[in-house]
Amino acid sequence: MVKIIIVLRRNPENLSAEEKAILQDQYGKNVQFIRTDPTDYLQHHADCVQLNPLAVLLPCEKPIPSTAMENGFAHIMFLPPGSGGSLGQLESIPVHFKILREML
Repeated sequence: MVKIIIVLRRNPENLSAEEKAILQDQYGKNVQFIRTDPTDYLQHHADCVQLNPLAVLLPCEKPIPSTAMENGFAHIMFLPPGSGGSLGQLESIPVHFKILREML
C-alpha cells in the first residue's frame, strides 16, 4: 500500500535528496509525495480526510492547520538549523514542535 505525505504549497520535485531521504527513513521507502494548495483550513482538512496522509509537510511559513490536527492528522516540517532536530511534528496550538529526528 502506498503511503502519502502531503506537501503543503511546495512542489514535491523541489524536495532535496536529503529531505526525501529523511522522510523515507522516518516513514518508509514506499511514500508518495502529493502537493496540495488549499484555499483555507477547511479545504486543508478536506484534503487530509480524502488523502488520509501519514503526515503533512508544512512550508517554513508554518500555517496553523488546527482543524485537521484536531482530527488526528500529523503535520511535520523541516526545522531550521540550531533547533536540535531536522524534522519536527506540530504538537499543539500555539506552535510547539516535537523532535522526530536529530540533526545529522
